[in-house]
Amino acid sequence: MIKIFRLIILIFLLSNCQQKKECNLDVNVRKSNDSILSKIKKEGILKKTLNKINEPELETLKRETYRFMIMSSFGDYQIYRVTKNENNYDITYKNYTKYVYDPVTNEEKIIDSLSKESIQKISENDWFEIKEKLYELNFWELPIHTNERYLDGVAYVIEGFNLEKNVCTERNYHATSRISPSDSTDYSLLFKKVIKLTEK
Repeated sequence: MIKIFRLIILIFLLSNCQQKKECNLDVNVRKSNDSILSKIKKEGILKKTLNKINEPELETLKRETYRFMIMSSFGDYQIYRVTKNENNYDITYKNYTKYVYDPVTNEEKIIDSLSKESIQKISENDWFEIKEKLYELNFWELPIHTNERYLDGVAYVIEGFNLEKNVCTERNYHATSRISPSDSTDYSLLFKKVIKLTEK
């Protein structure tokens, strides 16, 4: 009963905030985000990676979707795509592997392919918890990237698509990337929450 009540409150708050939230997005951040996203789309930078891992561009799905990608500089990717389809919610998980160790030759060999793929249902509560975390993170207003520089770092990428345009950005789509975020940051904790859904 408590969980149901919490879910009702959460749905109300998220829908209410979407409509009434004040926009504090810095003008320069918005211009920078718009410019970067335009370049990514025009040059097909992300599309090349998505084609490689057999993932769709979120806009083509025509439904609210969030994708979480962990991308190693060595070419190994983990992808978690969370989708709402009317009153159904699911998470798609893919593991893309660049190299595997061959014990016979004692060397790594290139396989460059999907090594795992699964899809499973998640609860409405799970969906709204992810939405809540994205809201707390201020996802739609985040700069696409920061100035961190790491040698052989791991990119944590979040993409989002909503049929309703965001009130601040006036866009349906947004993406952010952080390199090797600290385990204690809200950004990293959100990934842990999503990953946990595939372990149920």
